[in-house]
Amino acid sequence: MPKNREKSGSRSTKTNATQDVQLQKTSNALSPDTSGISGFVRNLSGRSFGNRHIKLNALQDAQLSKLSNSISTTKYSLITFLPRYLYEQFRKYWNVYFLVIGLMQQIPDVSPTGRWNTILPLTFILMMTALKELFEDLHRRREDNRINNKKVQVLKGNQWKKTAWSALKVGDIVRVENKEPFPADLILLSSSESTGICYIETSNLDGETNLKVRQSLTITAKVIGNLGAPDKIAKIKGGIECEQPNKKLYDFTGSLNLDEGEKAPLSTAQLLLRGSKLMNTTFIVGTVVYSGHESKLMKNSQKVPLKDSTIQKMTNIQIIFLFLMLLCIGLFAAFFAYLQREELKNESLWYLVLKKDTFIWNFVTYVILLNNLIPISLQFTLEFVKLGQAMFINWDKEMRYPKDETLPGTFAEARTSNLNEELGQIKYVFSDKTGTLTQNIMLFRFCAINGKKYSENDKELLRKASATDPHVEECLRILSVCHTVIPDKDDSGKVEYNASSPDEKAFVDAARDYGFEFIGRTPELVKFKTWDDNILEYTVLALIEFTSSRKRMSALIKTEKGEIKLYTKGADSVILERVAKNGQEKVLSKAQEQIDEFARDGLRTMALGMRDIPQNEFDDWHKEWRKASVQIKDRDEALDKAAIMIEKDLVLVGITAIEDKLQDYVPETIANLLEAQIHVWVLTGDKQETAINIGRSCKMITDDMCPLIQINADKVEDAEKIIMADLEKFQKAETVGKDNNKAVIIDGKTLGLVYEDPGVKNKFLELGTSCKSVICCRVSPSQKAEVVRSVKTFTHGAITLAIGDGANDVAMIQSARVGVGISGNEGLQAANSADFSIAQFSFLQRLLFVHGAWNYSRISKVLLWSFYKNITLYLVNLWYSIYCMWSGQPIYSTLTITLFNIIFTFFPAFAIGLLDRPRTSDERMTKPGLYYCSQNGMGYNKNVFWRWIVQAILHSVILFWIPMWSMGTGVNNRHGYSEGYLELGNTIYTAVVITTVVKTGLEKATWTFLCFVQIFGSILLWTIFLWAYSYFTLANIPGGNANMLNMAFILSENFGFWFSTFVASSLTIGTDIAFKVIENLKVKVA
Repeated sequence: MPKNREKSGSRSTKTNATQDVQLQKTSNALSPDTSGISGFVRNLSGRSFGNRHIKLNALQDAQLSKLSNSISTTKYSLITFLPRYLYEQFRKYWNVYFLVIGLMQQIPDVSPTGRWNTILPLTFILMMTALKELFEDLHRRREDNRINNKKVQVLKGNQWKKTAWSALKVGDIVRVENKEPFPADLILLSSSESTGICYIETSNLDGETNLKVRQSLTITAKVIGNLGAPDKIAKIKGGIECEQPNKKLYDFTGSLNLDEGEKAPLSTAQLLLRGSKLMNTTFIVGTVVYSGHESKLMKNSQKVPLKDSTIQKMTNIQIIFLFLMLLCIGLFAAFFAYLQREELKNESLWYLVLKKDTFIWNFVTYVILLNNLIPISLQFTLEFVKLGQAMFINWDKEMRYPKDETLPGTFAEARTSNLNEELGQIKYVFSDKTGTLTQNIMLFRFCAINGKKYSENDKELLRKASATDPHVEECLRILSVCHTVIPDKDDSGKVEYNASSPDEKAFVDAARDYGFEFIGRTPELVKFKTWDDNILEYTVLALIEFTSSRKRMSALIKTEKGEIKLYTKGADSVILERVAKNGQEKVLSKAQEQIDEFARDGLRTMALGMRDIPQNEFDDWHKEWRKASVQIKDRDEALDKAAIMIEKDLVLVGITAIEDKLQDYVPETIANLLEAQIHVWVLTGDKQETAINIGRSCKMITDDMCPLIQINADKVEDAEKIIMADLEKFQKAETVGKDNNKAVIIDGKTLGLVYEDPGVKNKFLELGTSCKSVICCRVSPSQKAEVVRSVKTFTHGAITLAIGDGANDVAMIQSARVGVGISGNEGLQAANSADFSIAQFSFLQRLLFVHGAWNYSRISKVLLWSFYKNITLYLVNLWYSIYCMWSGQPIYSTLTITLFNIIFTFFPAFAIGLLDRPRTSDERMTKPGLYYCSQNGMGYNKNVFWRWIVQAILHSVILFWIPMWSMGTGVNNRHGYSEGYLELGNTIYTAVVITTVVKTGLEKATWTFLCFVQIFGSILLWTIFLWAYSYFTLANIPGGNANMLNMAFILSENFGFWFSTFVASSLTIGTDIAFKVIENLKVKVA
């Protein structure tokens, strides 16, 4: 969909009520704003610029009435299928090439191979691809119809009526019941709860299965009540003003406009997104604000960008060279044909058809004759081979988590098959830390209050300390109150906490373990129990939520004594900046020491602060806060400014330390990646000390890498000096760009300075790519993506892989050559944006070392063998031209030419592409050094490619001249006739089939019964076809040849056929074996 042209515009939805509201602000997570033409058209329809007003219980404006809730995810329609499909297919230049050849073959008296042997295979391939496209599109259409025909209760007059989702309009009021999905993006007006609260599950949007809370504005909840009476709802008058439809799943700004009342703000706290569903709530009442393709779910329905593999790009270049070679051969043959005609121009050549016997037409004839030097079936074969490889990745039980098959588990998933072989060539791995290397299951370990450290088990010590230190109870109050956790009771009455992040749940769990138990909340109140079993209720005056830019969360509350307090928690660096310095110098110094100590132990630290707020200061601030909260344009910036006004001069209450444990086998995995000469870069938002400690734990940093190269500077000049000090050492040792056993650590601030200066940036990249490990700390999502892009550019296309688990990793994942998402606790946004997804970081080793290396070897062999077999077969026509006056006469039957790729050599490609296993999976997992071959492109490069081409030329020479010499003189059949050209041609064809399919066996590293059937079954297929073609009048079909009748019988009685086939095939296969023996000896000597 197009970039949103109405970011400053807004939509207004008329609804009811006056309001006194609790304000909530959500994180601003932006999705990439890219789109297609169809989305652009949909966005323009029914849209005007500026504010919109949607009236309830009244006719809508003409523009808004056109908007539909029906969705369509299909790629084609009945009208657009043919033109759009053909357009997509003929953007591929190889299809254009074969179409031109096929059209040239229709010219009378020019094509030596008949009219159909290119058009028919091309048509078959296009039809098969079209059927695949149709099948996928019909599946999408059926799913669309199923969704569009779902029913929901819509307010019609004074009663609820069930209506299809597709019939919904913006402004309609709907009633959704428990466990039902939301049919559109709704604003919550009321629920079955008296407070207007409801619970939703958003797993279809972000993969998070924990329940989230949404709450209506208090006034709408009161007006409608918790019964959802339609007569009350029908009386609502007013309006909702909000932003234009956009892709921001976690951001919404709007305001409630009442006919009689003040404007009140709306946020994501009242937004129910299509794609989520109602849970643990009897019903909700909501009004439609975004429908159909304007819903946030549909605006985020974008496919991962298409990427072509490095091998594919290299193949395209080789195809160009082969095409140039074909043109040269055509010119060469046309020139010799011209010389031949000049020599015999006075002879009577009555048996030759020379209507178009000119240099140009002879050139065209040979281009047509030899056009299959470029295999017509190559793309078709590769597509299905890669599809099979992707299925093997999806089915691999070794990459299932958990391994216990009695439990529900997650398998690896190849979301695209285009990059299977790229997994075998990775040179750089860029990884997030939290949730990727670690489990993202937070365990509260310590809190430090006034310089004293308490473990998670020190409840009694804390209680004793509270008698003399008031900060102890304040610390526990902050943990109990300053959060957005939702308590939920199971059937046994046990309270479980649902939190938007693992950190929040760890804090509330820790407070409960210490004796302060969070009980519940309403929009205005939060309730908790102290260790004295006193139940306290605090009034929530305002809640300023955590965002990635603020890195903190604050709650303004009124205590039972009427005191107004600001409770704040967040990143230690952010909170310490806002602590009042006067009188807290010693406390701050001690806190910093403890922060560093926790970081060295690999723990994540946060700081807690508070401030008593005078009533008059709160009143003045609250006016600014309310004013900012009702803005539509630039609301986030206005709220941030208002928050900064109150979040100042804090009292430092305490420091918390949380452990995020490493995932299983992460150290072993990273050690093996490094041993395979893969550079590992960790890009994290954590502090430098924490990141270094995690680096040591996961074996990214080893003792022999010391001293570490730490780049921390306030000026770019200072950063350059640090970089050059070590880079010059590498330059003197001539090890720049090599795998030096060193590690670089740089913080986000310094990285920003370095990237502002192109010269220093290149020096940093030169240093980083010369070391085994690099850790970038305190980096933002945009910096992560920039680092990946810059390394990819600096290394001139070295294949990079980025792996992460959260929404903040999406940009990094999509910037890398190969993106891998972790299906983790932070949802599925990373996995859904990636090329491959896995459940555990340790599975990356199997994905690369086993599947990647195997797929690289398989694809390489399929490509090389495809070119080899075609050149071997079709180049024979060039040698035959020497004996047929360069007339362009093919030596094979037209039909056998057509069927060579699509039947007789079709199955061996799958024997190599799917079933070949160079080294066992166990060997590859335990010997990372085996990855070197695929990583460095040793299986497919220009030297290997042209060596195969030379082999093909040599084999074509052997396969032509041995039968030619053995059958060229004398009478070799009992009828007394010399062999015709088709007897010679079919003898050569038989030898070619045997040679090419046996060569697949020679190239394979492993054999199975299915491989045996696929390879030698191809020879049997040719044999059966030859006998059938000889006796069942197949010669009468288009492309047939009457001279093929009785051909099998004639050949079977011909000694020359058996002799030539055996000698020619044996000699070509023998040369292959000899080459392989010599290569193996060279490897052993080396």
